[in-house]
Amino acid sequence: MSTRLTTPFTTRLASRSMMNPPTASVTPTVNDDELLQTITLTASQIPEQLKASTDRLKALLDTHAGTYNALHRVAADLSQPLQVRQQSIIQFKNAALSHWRSRKSVLPCHSATHPFDHSFRLLSEDDRIQIRHRSFAFLSEADDTVRPPSITLVSR
Repeated sequence: MSTRLTTPFTTRLASRSMMNPPTASVTPTVNDDELLQTITLTASQIPEQLKASTDRLKALLDTHAGTYNALHRVAADLSQPLQVRQQSIIQFKNAALSHWRSRKSVLPCHSATHPFDHSFRLLSEDDRIQIRHRSFAFLSEADDTVRPPSITLVSR
């Protein structure tokens, strides 16, 4: 039989945690349709659309899980227009390669499944594995703009 040590400090701490339970804010996941629309608009020649879409893409990259993987999927999708694929791989290269080796690119989060894990990786290990596997498809890519960033990634 164990006795629990109760001090004024532990009593105050316990009562505070009961009064202010942690909020369950889950890190948002990127919406593929929104990302595709944003990438399409970043290829626009209209300055207002370009500025708005560039800002939105930056926000997605900084706050939404799965954005790097989704960008890479768009670049690999041969049914997309070449300009969209090019823009996607360029944005992926510029953003993801700086986070590729870093395991510190995390966002604060709290989820019901992992209540004590207060960080979420923007570029998860699962995303990295999927991107690596998909990168080999780019080795036979015909377009010179799309192929080089993918080969750089495979070499890392």
